[in-house]
Amino acid sequence: MIGRFTGPRDLVSALNKDIIIGAAMRRTGGLAGLGAGDGLAADPCALVEIAARKGCEDDPETEAGKRTGLRRVPPVLAAFPIHDGRRLAIGAYATAIELLDAGPAISLLSIPGGSGKGVPDGGATNRIRNVAVIRAACGAANRWKWSRALNDYVEAAPRVLLESQRGSARSITAQDLLDAVAIDGIDLAELLRRHGWSVHSKHTKFLREAFNEMTFDLADALGFGNRVRRA
Repeated sequence: MIGRFTGPRDLVSALNKDIIIGAAMRRTGGLAGLGAGDGLAADPCALVEIAARKGCEDDPETEAGKRTGLRRVPPVLAAFPIHDGRRLAIGAYATAIELLDAGPAISLLSIPGGSGKGVPDGGATNRIRNVAVIRAACGAANRWKWSRALNDYVEAAPRVLLESQRGSARSITAQDLLDAVAIDGIDLAELLRRHGWSVHSKHTKFLREAFNEMTFDLADALGFGNRVRRA
């Protein structure tokens, strides 16, 4: 998990260790128990038609006679309308990780403030913004305490959703759930299997409810709260 940054060197180290490598391994099946054909790696894109909401001219909309390519998502996320703030928040989190992984390495000399006024920063500013998105998402998902003094979440232990009591099953945290849906693109049953749990309806129901609740927090944390359809 990303820690607080005390300077450019800490930022670069955190990016390399905690985000870029881990995200790339997940998508290419480099973690134990994952195959290259699992999750989004097998079929990452769906072609759909997007209709703008009534009265919302800024909404994306598919041109007549064409299709729009969208990230394929698991059922628990597909249940949200495309324009819903909860789905947008999950997409923002996944996109931030992908952009960090795809972008060029940060040069310490290109960090803003280190090379003089007017010198391009090599994309470091955007990468720092992506880190901020990831921190906000992780903080909201884990319900970490917000510090006004730091203007940031205070990182603590991962929030456990399903705690392992016996056997080979491993505990499932809120971070596991968020990454499974947003990055790996797997359904809840697969998440349970990968952690050694039996796929019972009570477990999938619990995770679905936990995910739905989590996405409200993510939407608020990432600035999409005003686009959430609340009951």
